[in-house]
This record gives sequence, C-alpha cells and structure tokens, in this order.
Amino acid sequence: MDCSTDSTEIPTITIDKPKKNVSQKKIFFLVMGTVACAVMIILAIVLYLVISRKDAIPLANNLSIRTSTSVEGILTYYPGTLTNTSYKYVQLSYVYRYYYEAIQVTVSISGVYTFTDLGTMDSYGYLYKNDPQPIDTCGNLLIENDDMNEDSTQFQIQYTLQSDMVYILIVSTYDAETFGEFRIRAMGPDIVDFHRINDDYGPLASDSLSLLSNNEVVYGVFNTIAGNDNIAATAGSGIGKYPSAESPSNACDNYQTTKYLSFGPCTGQTLDGSCGLNTGFYLTLTRGLSTMFGVQFCTANDWQQRDPSRITIEGSNESGDDLIRGSSWNLIYNGTTGFSSYRERQTCYSIQYFCNSIPYTSYRVLITAKFESSNSVQYSEVKFYGK
Repeated sequence: MDCSTDSTEIPTITIDKPKKNVSQKKIFFLVMGTVACAVMIILAIVLYLVISRKDAIPLANNLSIRTSTSVEGILTYYPGTLTNTSYKYVQLSYVYRYYYEAIQVTVSISGVYTFTDLGTMDSYGYLYKNDPQPIDTCGNLLIENDDMNEDSTQFQIQYTLQSDMVYILIVSTYDAETFGEFRIRAMGPDIVDFHRINDDYGPLASDSLSLLSNNEVVYGVFNTIAGNDNIAATAGSGIGKYPSAESPSNACDNYQTTKYLSFGPCTGQTLDGSCGLNTGFYLTLTRGLSTMFGVQFCTANDWQQRDPSRITIEGSNESGDDLIRGSSWNLIYNGTTGFSSYRERQTCYSIQYFCNSIPYTSYRVLITAKFESSNSVQYSEVKFYGK
C-alpha cells in the first residue's frame, strides 16, 4: 500500500462576493436628481405666481378677485353667476321675482369708484350703505343703474366711497325670472374688497297699492321737459296734437285696448327719432295725497317703434293753474319704462320701483326716449303704485 503523499495540487474554490451594480446606482441618483430638479422648478413657478398675483384676494366661495392697474386707476374684478337657485327678491305682492347676489364692498382709500358689469346678461345694479332694508329699500339705497349707455344692457354705478363705511352692491337683472353671468369691474384709487354675502335679504322692494282710479282727469302736454312749464297738447293732427280717439285719458282708463298717442314736435307724416318725445300727461289723484314709488307701462296695439323707453316722473302739491309752472314740479324718477327689447302688443311689463318718500297730490309723466324712429309715441296704460 502506497502511503506516499499525492503531490497533486487540490484546486481552490473561490467564492466572490457579489459586486454592487454600478449602472443601477447611477440610475437611482439620476432619478433622484431629476425629481429634485422638478420639485425646485415647481416651487419656482409657484413662487413666481404668488409674487405676480400677490394682489389676488380670496373669496369665501372659492372665487378670486383679480386686480390690475390702468391709467384711470386700480381695477378690481369680481366674477359671478345668477342661477335659478340664487336668492330672489319680490315685487308687488309676490308677482315679480328677480334673482340677485349681494356683495359687501369696502375700500381703504376714500374716493370716486366706478362699478361696471362686463357680463352677458341684462343686469341691474343697486348700491346701498350698510345693509339694504328688507322693508324700506329707499332708507339705505344710494344709487341704482340699469344700462351704462344706449348700446349696453349692463349697469354702471359711480359713487364716492368712504373708507370707514361698509357698502352692499346688489347685482340683479332687468327682467324678472332671468339669470346669467356677470363680471364686476371696480375702478378707483385703490383695490376694492369684495365679499359675497350668503344671507337672504328677502323682498328688496315694498309691496304697493294702485294709486289710480278709472275716472282720473288727465291733461296732455308736449314740448315739455322736467322742471319746465307745461305746454298743453290738444286733439287734432300735427305738431302738439294727438288723435281725438287716442287721448291722454286713455293712458289711465285701465283698458289695454285703448291707447294714448302723441305726435309731439312732428306732423304725423314723418318718421323721426324726435317724434313724440317730451310729450306726456299730468293729473291730480282723485284719492288725494299719496306717495308714489312705482310705475308700470303697457304697450299699445301696434308699431313697436312707437314704444317709449325712458321717462321722467315729477310730483307736485300745487293745484289749478299753478300746475302749469315748472317750478311746482319735483323730479322723483328718471329711468326706464320697463319695456324689454322684444315687446308683445297690449302687454304690461315689469313695475319700475324707485325711491320716493314724499307724498304728492299731482304727478307728471314725460317721455324722454323711444326705441326706434317713428311718427309718434304711444302706450296703452300707465299705472302708478305707492301708498
């Protein structure tokens, strides 16, 4: 038995430790670096937006007010929408309902501010000091407006605001039961602070009574403007005339099948924008001393072009021949008739409420504008409301 040592070398088995994957390490750091860069870019963008929009003011309902500067002053914007779920106020024993939004307005610098609606709906604006009173809107109403000019159906209100006062801007509509988008632009010496008010102010116009009877004595006038003397219109054809069957008394007889038509400065043979303007009527109420704060116009049977669009109303406590003098009349309303852009015939449109707390025995209504060129102005009824 050969016990000699085998000199053959036994092979050594070497187990290498696993090496780190260098390519995976590079990818990890690359990803982390990319994420860090992206975060820094996002933070930079957010910081830029915050700095560039530092004048944005948050609202309670997640809206925001944007401001900018123009040569006329600092501009502040407030967007909003009236819908069929918006608050409503009611006119005349719950017949007419108007959607509205109430906005609290404050400023830090006193001065003249202009509020303009740049929206799409036919809007109407009211500015109140403090809170509008649910019963007596005239108590705190400062100013109201329908159209900023004859080419626009949006309101514009200009008023001197005080820095120590709180104001309420009511955004509503010209026609009842309508809604849409609005966008208020405020312009003035400083940013306007807008805050939506989430309270229902209830009826913003008082209920009222009809002031006219069926037997009022009505006198027609022409070539007459607010504050000036009456010039009597008479039956006939031509300048200063009205057809005998379409006399002033028809305007207050409570029948929409009759009408009052007046040619004014025209003969009735021409179609002109001035025909029928500065005409109207006055009367002394048979019910006596009354406070008028609402008027309603009704269209006549034909010719939409003759429909009046704007009027003045004055009150007087004089009597007899003294009512001829312009100095006896006090202006209480200068605004629209309530007629819409499309008007049905022999139809009464929305009541136009206004602020008047003084009772008068006599009232004078004058036509200051109409919708289109025509040979005259006409309407079937004019109704007075008040108490």
